[in-house]
Amino acid sequence: MPSISSKLQVFSSLRHRDFRLYWFGHLSAVSGYQIILLVQGWLIWTLTGSEYLLGALGLCNAIPAVLLSLFGGVVADKVDLRRLLIVLQSVTAFTLVTLATLTVAGRLQIWHIFAVVIVFGIVQAFDNPGRQALFPHLIDRRDLMNAVSLNSTIWPGTRIFGPALAGFVIDKVGEVTNSPLVGAAAAIYLASLGFALFGLLMFLVRVPPFERSRGRNVLQDLGDGLKFVLRNRLFTFLTGMNFMNIF
Repeated sequence: MPSISSKLQVFSSLRHRDFRLYWFGHLSAVSGYQIILLVQGWLIWTLTGSEYLLGALGLCNAIPAVLLSLFGGVVADKVDLRRLLIVLQSVTAFTLVTLATLTVAGRLQIWHIFAVVIVFGIVQAFDNPGRQALFPHLIDRRDLMNAVSLNSTIWPGTRIFGPALAGFVIDKVGEVTNSPLVGAAAAIYLASLGFALFGLLMFLVRVPPFERSRGRNVLQDLGDGLKFVLRNRLFTFLTGMNFMNIF
């Protein structure tokens, strides 16, 4: 019994209803992201066979994510985080549904894929800070470290599960329909469901009131934040590592 109880402590933060909804929604959205990451690369390679365009795909995602990430963090300090995440998941899901429909209809062009990747980069710049700022308010402080640990398992776990699922769907649906592109479209629709589910679960989350940033405006807050980071070597290092992770 003590061993079972100690193992269950790994999931202690999931006892909190709102964090539990958030965590499963986060898992769903990141799984969708891992699926679409593989499908986009597969589409580019299948349609063009170009290594350069395949590399440019990652660059088009990284540039807006890097340029707007600091701005996204400041915005996350000022707006309703729950509404922000709902809007961002809705935009992402709609974008993916559009891409999948173009693929099924046989109207897909290379620029469509790059446009979606750029949208993803912009969304990331606001989505990641919003998620990180919200979840500590959904849980008791005693379980905060456990919540951080559970969150940290999502990305490495879905890096294996998401692409594998995407490949399976492309292969099986493509085999049944005799069209690999239809299989890719099915995987994109599946990815869009992951983001849509996160948005729906966020509707159910109850965020307790908490004090928001009282800075003068977004640009001044951004400048103050940059000054603070540059004056503290630890935060300079951590921020730099975060940018490297984006690339």
